[in-house]
Amino acid sequence: MSDRLSRRRFLRLSGAGAAGGSAGLLAACGDGGGGPAVAPGPDESDQADIEILNGVLDLELRAIEAYKTGAAQLTGSALEVVKRFLAQEQEHADGLSQAIEDMGGTPNEPKASYDFPQLRSQRDVLRF
Repeated sequence: MSDRLSRRRFLRLSGAGAAGGSAGLLAACGDGGGGPAVAPGPDESDQADIEILNGVLDLELRAIEAYKTGAAQLTGSALEVVKRFLAQEQEHADGLSQAIEDMGGTPNEPKASYDFPQLRSQRDVLRF
């Protein structure tokens, strides 16, 4: 008996969910009046995700700048490795920026400057 009630409850809730979804879909279609479509902003959950992604993006942007700064002191295989890491970090930053934009957010920009130690030699860069 309880099994039948839970199935009924499920079907009733499914119907309500479908009706609500249909109403949302119809509302999104607009009134056909030809007015400008207004894209909704990110909801509260998306906004929290955007903030997290922007925090990760900040770390990627910092790493990119660190690799660029250090590359000036590198030669040979160390420079080649840094170039590969830099390309990977740039791909990560680009992907994060795209994800943030896809969620309706604005990706953070790199800072004007970062507080890195003085990197005067290849050894300094590799230790950093």
